[in-house]
Amino acid sequence: MRILAASDLSAQSSRALQRAFQVAADSHSQLKIIHVGDAGDLELARTQLAAEMERNRAWSGLEASVEVVAGDPKAEVAGLAEGWGADLVVMGAHHPERRKPGSFAHTLAGDTLQCLGRPLLLAEAPVDGSHGTAVIGVDFSIFSRTAIRATARFAPRAMLHLVHAYHVPFQSWMLGKGYAEDFAYGERLEFDAFIAEEMAAQRERAIAAGIPVGTIQTHVRAGDAAETLRAMVQETKATLAVVGTHGRTGIAKLLLGSVASDLVDDPPCDILVVPMVIPPNKRP
Repeated sequence: MRILAASDLSAQSSRALQRAFQVAADSHSQLKIIHVGDAGDLELARTQLAAEMERNRAWSGLEASVEVVAGDPKAEVAGLAEGWGADLVVMGAHHPERRKPGSFAHTLAGDTLQCLGRPLLLAEAPVDGSHGTAVIGVDFSIFSRTAIRATARFAPRAMLHLVHAYHVPFQSWMLGKGYAEDFAYGERLEFDAFIAEEMAAQRERAIAAGIPVGTIQTHVRAGDAAETLRAMVQETKATLAVVGTHGRTGIAKLLLGSVASDLVDDPPCDILVVPMVIPPNKRP
């Protein structure tokens, strides 16, 4: 696999570089770093990046190539990711003081995600080893399987907590506790069937790759999806949350769902955003 990390030499991007080295080491991936700046500042940027690269190389044992270029950051990062065929782009989270609803869309990471339509890891959590615990939002669709598979690729050592949040239909009509319990039971049966199928597929992939199957835990809870995922991150002390977005093949702009938008605007930990591109034979 190929991982591209973008650096603007800020504290947030330094954390992103460290996380990129860790993910590359865990997934045995090639790693490339890009910095886009003003033409007059490129030599200083090369010097600063060289120091960062040496620090990360010392603990990870990995080599990474570096590109320092002048130009428009959005165009250069997206162009390199596309041209190189990056499987994952890693970027730093925006500064905490600038976080508010809708703020992510106006960052370089937000622009890059909309242009690329490929997985993006937003680095927020302090890097203290591999991702050990990941929380994944699922909705019983084929797109959820894509998110799970992406997590297995980029966080192969993590315990996976698959979380489905639901709202009981017409709960405000006070239809009674019995109906709510029946609905939850039906959702649980469907969720268990989905998980059993996905776990079987994961075992087959793991056996084929010569690695053991990771532990998967499932959670079904009533409530708002974003709030539920945030609560699960705190409960499990996860360093990674995974959400999917729905897009369409051939359309550059990615439609970021409300759950993903909530999390990336104010990330509680690292966020892996996985585009859910509809296969050509499934498009309407």
